[in-house]
Amino acid sequence: MRASTSRGSWHSATFMQEYDEPPIVIAGIPTYAGGHEMVVSIRDITTTGFKWFFHEPTCYDDSHTTESFSYLAATEGTHNLEGLNIIFGKTTSTTSWSTVTHNGGVGNGGVLLAQVQNAVNNDYWFVNTRHRNVGSNSFDVKLDPHNKGSTFSSLSVGYMVVESVAQDIGGGRIAANIMANVNHQTHKAWLNPSSTSWSVDSSDGMVAWFGQVITYNDADHATLRLVNGKKNYMQFFVDEECGGNHGNEDVAYFAITEGILEDVGGTKWVIDGSCASNGLSTLSRDECDDIAAKMGATGGRAYTSNCSGSSCPKGCYQFHSTNSNNHRLYWNDNQNGNCDWSTRQCLCK
Repeated sequence: MRASTSRGSWHSATFMQEYDEPPIVIAGIPTYAGGHEMVVSIRDITTTGFKWFFHEPTCYDDSHTTESFSYLAATEGTHNLEGLNIIFGKTTSTTSWSTVTHNGGVGNGGVLLAQVQNAVNNDYWFVNTRHRNVGSNSFDVKLDPHNKGSTFSSLSVGYMVVESVAQDIGGGRIAANIMANVNHQTHKAWLNPSSTSWSVDSSDGMVAWFGQVITYNDADHATLRLVNGKKNYMQFFVDEECGGNHGNEDVAYFAITEGILEDVGGTKWVIDGSCASNGLSTLSRDECDDIAAKMGATGGRAYTSNCSGSSCPKGCYQFHSTNSNNHRLYWNDNQNGNCDWSTRQCLCK
């Protein structure tokens, strides 16, 4: 999403699907249109959406310019996506260090993301999380406030843990890794360091970027900022409070194809061939409309496809592009083309 904020002005975001319970929400790395350090604050998470705000530290005016950021949402627990376990959990954190044990066994260390879930509705409420001792089964966390006039004893922190990976999953791709010695200078991180041409998607406009400082070598307040995000790499840096130069830290980073990766309402994503060739059936128009409504589609219905080419798949599919039609659900009843990963991802049953 892309928006600006002014002091006291919170914004609302609507999920692409409705959840059975309020999910954990984690904000991605914000862009770098404005030079003031900022943190994406999140609160009021429901089954259908959440509120967000750009908070700056007390050395600035807390009225930030227009930026873009992605977000991910998932219910608490372990999500198994085609053999890959992604752990989502919650903890209560204070300004003192505490250890969170998740017993995920995520290899040598783990790619960790974390986000305060119940930010306070005050001006100058810059509160970030800092981390250390990130291992395969646990990590340390504490709140790192640079705020003005706000007091709190503890806050809810949502987190995600996954092993380093680069693979196809469902209707898209996931990449996760750790980069050492990241500081205030701009750094370039490949999604798949062993194959730099490997990309999350065919279009630069369809990658959601996330990251977390996972060491505590420099105690000054710091967040990450995204200078440039491409389909196979990103450029970013550690942004320290009030314009300081931050020391070297380890950074966990995570990229994912935008959209819904898990099954929606008992349906399956198909990204190669057709529903029939994968042993599945196409959705009815009513079923496609129902999913579109849960995704917040205008009018609560899927768009009727006017695709005239034989490459368009039959049934319900999500369109991926860099224009205003990106992520729209379409219903097609007059073509029999194949589903594909980069442009038309089908929903089957």
